[in-house]
Amino acid sequence: MQNAPEGQRDHLFISYASEDIAIAEWLVFKLTAIGYKVWCDGIKLFGGESYPKDIDDAIKNRTHRFLAIMSEYSVDKPNPRKERTIAHSISKERQINFIIPLNLGLKPTQLDWMTSDLTYVDFSVNWAEGLATLLKALRKAETPCPLESGKDMVSDSIISEEIIGNEPETIYSNFLTIKKIPEAISVIRLKKRLNPQEKRELNEIWAYRQIDDGTFLSFHKPPNYFPYEVQNAHLWKNANEIEGIDTHDVVSELLRKNLNCHCRAKGLLWSHDRRWLYFPFGITSNNIVSFINTHQKKNRIQVCGERKFFTPGKSSRYRYYLAPTFRIMRHMFGEDFVVRIGLRIRITKTSGAGIYGRSAQARRKHVSKDWWNYEWVSRYLALCSFLSNENDEIVIGKQEPYRLVFNAKPLSYLSPISIDEAKIDERQKDRKSIVV
Repeated sequence: MQNAPEGQRDHLFISYASEDIAIAEWLVFKLTAIGYKVWCDGIKLFGGESYPKDIDDAIKNRTHRFLAIMSEYSVDKPNPRKERTIAHSISKERQINFIIPLNLGLKPTQLDWMTSDLTYVDFSVNWAEGLATLLKALRKAETPCPLESGKDMVSDSIISEEIIGNEPETIYSNFLTIKKIPEAISVIRLKKRLNPQEKRELNEIWAYRQIDDGTFLSFHKPPNYFPYEVQNAHLWKNANEIEGIDTHDVVSELLRKNLNCHCRAKGLLWSHDRRWLYFPFGITSNNIVSFINTHQKKNRIQVCGERKFFTPGKSSRYRYYLAPTFRIMRHMFGEDFVVRIGLRIRITKTSGAGIYGRSAQARRKHVSKDWWNYEWVSRYLALCSFLSNENDEIVIGKQEPYRLVFNAKPLSYLSPISIDEAKIDERQKDRKSIVV
């Protein structure tokens, strides 16, 4: 077959194993949105050119660069190997770097002999960084980028008209409003110098901002077994600074630390290696937390657990734990202060020893690979339910003047249109059917 002129080779061809469809689909959307024409088997773009029937012809005559996703799955699979063989022949024939390998964590010794000598793009740690490196390689290769409507094609593919309904729908956020903040911030002087053990104990049960060795700012008084005296009290709404510190900075810090102390009081532990709060094993029966879901029905989730992780030639068990974070945001949604909830996943060995770096990241992806918006929202709701004892408010402090009250229901909004979940499920089934 006669080769097509260089000007007609205007596509990127993505070769991958079906188990790697997640990153293949992500690359198709990202590259198309930027303006590249992309071919990738099993991934359809509405309004885009259909996947070619003659693969050999497409690679030889219509492809500008061949992107080979290299993983433990694609190394030995027949179809990806066949596609790479064709691409290697073209690279040798034309004396160009036709193939751009995208490495998902393989060691050089695991790559096939044809690919091991090529300069690959590392996607094993951070996809965004991998994409940035890939784009540099494409620009250097003067890859055509002709699509002016790439963003629209991606948008239509992800949210097409067929899945948009005319019924209103509630949209949930991960923000909590604050119903009550104590009016005064006290300047408190401890009457004794704390040793390291006492300071660690105090950090767990009392939210404060330390000014110097013995002076603290707080909404609340410390426990009575720490001798203290209140030197002053400031109505923080009337003060720009307290003890030389911006008042809003003090309030934000105290709000966040009070939530952390409340978590500790409810049984969460502090991971000193990562400085994370997390749900430990045994915090509830079967590590289950109940909550009212977005459909106003009682549901429950597991906040920590144990999984088996497979690597080539072996498997091992690990533990995961939900790890909440709180960030105080100012002047949002018409409020002086709001709380933004975050959720991390702590990973350890079954012994409790920490796992870090790429090993931890691979296991986090293993745990949360099927957590989409609904699954994350459910975990936000479960956290709020746990902290509020399944009530509508998270209350911190026993005495009324010193009480903090947070709304236990995340901010939500009513959208005039909705998403047809049944259509989404159909798409997910079609997507999963690709993976064999």
